[in-house]
Amino acid sequence: MSAISQPSPQPGKQPGPQPVIAAPPAPPEKPNRRWIGVLATVIVVGAAIAWVAMRQSASATDPAAGLASVETAPVVRGKLVKTIRAGGQTAAVNFANISAPEVRGRGGDRSLTIIKLAPAGVTVKRGDVIAEFDATTLQDSLDDQRAVVEVAEANLAKKKADLEVEWETFQQTLLVAKANFDKAALDLKTTEVRSEIEAEILKLTAEETDARNKQLQKDIALRRASQQADIRLLELEVADARQDLVDLENNMARFTVRAPRDGLVVLQSNFTGGEMRQVSEGEQVRPGRGFMKIVDPSVMVVEAVVNQSESESFALGQHADIGFDAFPDMKMKGSVSALGALASGGWRENYYIRSIPIRVVIEKPDARVIPDLSAFADVEVRSKENALLVPRNAIQYDGDQAYVIRKAGKGTDRVPVQVELTNASLAAVAGPLEEGDQIVIARAVLSSR
Repeated sequence: MSAISQPSPQPGKQPGPQPVIAAPPAPPEKPNRRWIGVLATVIVVGAAIAWVAMRQSASATDPAAGLASVETAPVVRGKLVKTIRAGGQTAAVNFANISAPEVRGRGGDRSLTIIKLAPAGVTVKRGDVIAEFDATTLQDSLDDQRAVVEVAEANLAKKKADLEVEWETFQQTLLVAKANFDKAALDLKTTEVRSEIEAEILKLTAEETDARNKQLQKDIALRRASQQADIRLLELEVADARQDLVDLENNMARFTVRAPRDGLVVLQSNFTGGEMRQVSEGEQVRPGRGFMKIVDPSVMVVEAVVNQSESESFALGQHADIGFDAFPDMKMKGSVSALGALASGGWRENYYIRSIPIRVVIEKPDARVIPDLSAFADVEVRSKENALLVPRNAIQYDGDQAYVIRKAGKGTDRVPVQVELTNASLAAVAGPLEEGDQIVIARAVLSSR
């Protein structure tokens, strides 16, 4: 059944067809804005493609229009220099290492505290005080040792006096024994007038005093040797104590460090407090550990390394241009003065990368050049005089054949060349080129017609 009830027919009238009521019209749909944006983008891209096509058509029709869009450079004649950069640090050829004093005797392995230190960069003269170490403990030991020497000398003097007394007593014993022997000998001559018993007693007394005298005579050398040994032992003890005193005095002198030569003070870095830093007053250093250099700044070098694969390019006497990270505007000339014979490796990931040490002498060094500055040397390893030079990025290759594209009238032509030497920006070539020719260095592909 329909949910809508039909109307009842009026009496006397036949039901006829009912009028159809039309539904209200639906509201018009709003246009989608996204499609409008897409349509606009398509129109712009199409216009751009048409413009590019027109430009390409114009370039194909007019070669000069294509040449105007590429970069060219002239062929020049000159000297081409190839360099290899070696990085490293500055160092002095003539210098003196200054180390913490090594103390002899007990406590010689203890760390030493710096209480005075010459500032870095100061010029000093030979004999100037450049460092002092705390010597309080050493001074106490020195005072104690002086007392030890005095006691040892007093013991020696006392022993000598005692031995002199003992020797005098022994001499008196000898004289008494000799007198007893002489008396017994005289008494022995009276045996004729004595009884047999008395004569026998005198004879035994004479024999006893004679044996006593002879024994004492033999003891003279032994007693003298014994006394000399006692004296020598004490003399050695005194000498040993005096030597210890001299060592302590020398150690005390070492605690004041003086410059062994004229030069510039350069402080070295030590691992202190978990970081590398220059030594300073109040820090402790181990005996024998270097903490300073006195350098002659008149002869400076760059200690650098180069890759082993490039080492064959280097030779003694090669010229170099030297630069410094700390002074970008300062440039100097130099020459290679030494090359390492053996390659050294790195650690961990660089273990298999081998390097050769190289030394470059700086010509006419500046006062600002001090040791341990970061520096580099561009070493001239090869050069060619009076060569035809073209930009390196103008060289192209067709297999193994190198060529350049030369501007010729309204077009271009391909010119085969032989590359003789290159550096970072230029190439020396040989071929049918002349000075002044315009060479294309852009990467565009041009028609050779």
